[in-house]
Amino acid sequence: MRNKRRTDEEWLSLIQQCRSSGDFLTPRSWLFHSSLQPISSNSPIPIVLITITRYTVTTSGFPGDPWAENQNSMRGNNMRTIDKNIIQSYQNHIYTQEKSQNTIDKYIRDIRTFTAWLEAQEQKDITKDCVIRYKKHLEANYMPGSANSMLIALNGFFGYTGWHDCCVTIFKTQPNRIYAQEKEMTRAEYEKLIATAKENDNLRLAMIIEIIGSTGMRISELASVTVEAVGTGKISISCKGKHREIYLVHKLKMKLIDYCKKKDIRSGAVFITKNGNPVDRSNIWTEMKKNAEKAGVALKKAFPHNLRHFFARTYYNMHKNISHLADILGHSSINTTRIYVATTEEDHVKKLERLDLVV
Repeated sequence: MRNKRRTDEEWLSLIQQCRSSGDFLTPRSWLFHSSLQPISSNSPIPIVLITITRYTVTTSGFPGDPWAENQNSMRGNNMRTIDKNIIQSYQNHIYTQEKSQNTIDKYIRDIRTFTAWLEAQEQKDITKDCVIRYKKHLEANYMPGSANSMLIALNGFFGYTGWHDCCVTIFKTQPNRIYAQEKEMTRAEYEKLIATAKENDNLRLAMIIEIIGSTGMRISELASVTVEAVGTGKISISCKGKHREIYLVHKLKMKLIDYCKKKDIRSGAVFITKNGNPVDRSNIWTEMKKNAEKAGVALKKAFPHNLRHFFARTYYNMHKNISHLADILGHSSINTTRIYVATTEEDHVKKLERLDLVV
């Protein structure tokens, strides 16, 4: 994209538009969303505009401008507010950062959670003080990991809008290497979930439980399970710029082929809705909860990602190779994989008791 040659009056008009826009974007972001290219330092704005605006537009932003440092005063004391337009603008921005769709959805959901809290508090102007109060709200109502992920999403949004003074620190946490006993799924429960789904003529759910439980794939990766891929016995996954292969054991491959024949699925995604669209997280989540209730399996254990944990723990208990497991699960860091193979509370207590240190 190249800027056309503009008159002094046109440059002044553009700058005034930027300053008076209600989006509360940073000047650089405003240029981007206005389809304008930032001017490099060797392509100066006319001196008269530098004098009037007191800044030069450069590829690194708008440094040293009092307006950029104090948006409220330079925008006529407008309050900082979040509306659907700025949320959409931010959503477009993080899309250009090549974030996964799940990450984009999570960030936007977290921002809307914050705006809902603002409305409940009847807080109109966004200040550092109100963000600190929101942080305390999260601390009281969410687990530290969840609260931190919500604060990270909010800080990213504040960075985009230029409200850097509203950013807050996240909670300091110590990794918990002990897996909650009430969430650990046993093999018997895993098989019971599959059998119950079949008994209730929900073959699709039975196959989804089985493919996640036997490969460790993410629920978001089900869309990559196509008729064509099943035929090769190998699922190619691309996520966040990373690529890996998920291999199907022969028994699973033949089950999937048989499933496709029964459902008359000849090409494309294997797991689809009645309308032919790939199933999503909400479809499966709801079905799994209902199925677990019928199977007599605790609802705390019946969610898709827990099947991934079940696979990881089963694999590690048999092979004790965390590096290979990290590759299978698509983890960049073994530290992430360690969460999946954490000892249970019961196992941890048994190990302590075997020390026999209480005299």
